[in-house]
Amino acid sequence: MSNRRSEGRGRDEVNYEYKVVTAPTSYLWMHVKRDATEQLLNDHAADGWELDEVVVNWLGGAELFLRRPR
Repeated sequence: MSNRRSEGRGRDEVNYEYKVVTAPTSYLWMHVKRDATEQLLNDHAADGWELDEVVVNWLGGAELFLRRPR
């Protein structure tokens, strides 16, 4: 059984709001800055956001999909 819940399924399901942020990158978007990305995620976690998914772009960089319960 999965703990993952999606919006709109069942009346006892948790609804989430989503947010997309871009991971900080170095020179020409080639490398994601690890420390800066960790700090960005920690800052958002303080506001209740959690990392849901990461999409890595083949040209470099990444988009971080965050979610939090409504």
